Amino acid sequence: MKNFILGYLILLAYTLNALDMPHDRYTGLTLAGDILSTGLPVSAIGLSLMKNDSILVKQTVTGSVLLLYSTDVLKKTFNATSLGRRPNGFPESFPSGHSSAAFYGAIALHRVAGLELAVPAYGLAFITGYSRVEGHYHHWRDVAAGAMLALAVDRLSLYATEYSSSQLISKQSFNLNYIDSKDRLNNSYKGLRLTYSF
Repeated sequence: MKNFILGYLILLAYTLNALDMPHDRYTGLTLAGDILSTGLPVSAIGLSLMKNDSILVKQTVTGSVLLLYSTDVLKKTFNATSLGRRPNGFPESFPSGHSSAAFYGAIALHRVAGLELAVPAYGLAFITGYSRVEGHYHHWRDVAAGAMLALAVDRLSLYATEYSSSQLISKQSFNLNYIDSKDRLNNSYKGLRLTYSF
């Protein structure tokens, strides 16, 4: 039941992330991109839950949560730069959140189910990226950055869960926390805090 609730919350987060966008050029292709950006990572989480492998579930869920936060932090960071402006004039272009989610889903499906599901999943992730460019929501650089971010997050989640689950370093700990705070001047800060103790 705990895994079901966690999976549902991640599905909700991905869905809200996909819907949080301007819809000035909404077409069937952009709708497909929205669905795939949610469907691919949720499918990976669902398959890892079905395999009933706790380490695989932990890797996929850790990666999904880390990806959502890191994409949001990067969007906020680059928003004030030239990378932050979308082709349609709206903000928060870099990196593409839809592309990072879709490519993370494809990478996770590759790890969970092997090459048989990975090849079509990578194709669907590419279609998601194409839909973002075709709909004038992103530049190709945003899509490429989203794909690279997905790969980096997957590697980090593998590293984090393998080492936190290892018997050899059971006294060590690895923590990843989302920071949302304000300083004395009421400036808002968001970010990730990574701690490693031994």
